Amino acid sequence: MKGNRDSSLVLVEYGDFQCPACAAYVPLIKQLEQEFGSEIAVAYRHLPLRQIHPNAELSARAAQAAALQGKFWEMHDVLFEKQSSWAKISNPEDTFAEYAVSVGLDEQQFRNDLKSNEVRDRVQEDYASALADGLNSTPSFFFRGVRISNPQTYEQLRQLVLAALEQHGTSAEPAE
Repeated sequence: MKGNRDSSLVLVEYGDFQCPACAAYVPLIKQLEQEFGSEIAVAYRHLPLRQIHPNAELSARAAQAAALQGKFWEMHDVLFEKQSSWAKISNPEDTFAEYAVSVGLDEQQFRNDLKSNEVRDRVQEDYASALADGLNSTPSFFFRGVRISNPQTYEQLRQLVLAALEQHGTSAEPAE
């Protein structure tokens, strides 16, 4: 999670790093973070759609392995930015290791973590949570614990946050 961990205004995305629609939302989420700064929190949970994205599971594990070295969001960004480069590779493990090094991770530790039960279990926990919530597509969003329709524009996403801030009596002033 990033942003204000104490905020009740949490946007949770269930995503798949091989999903083109998920990649399209990355700039919208970043813009939201820039505008609202410390008033909201953003969380990402793994929903690898293995049936249609053969590298979804491994990419989720790559992000989670990076998290063990404190670089989840950096790996998150690289995986989405370079999605077209690795999405069709039959085994992108070496490519992911290159990305790991590029964001400052210890390569051998990353490779070990990528195959670890801890990382595999974390991805599976997110996946099971998504299924329990009735999810079967990505991206899927929850805001303040309630599933929301995917906003089609940044302004729709912004309005959700502004309405929640007003309801909580919190300042709706954007972050500088």
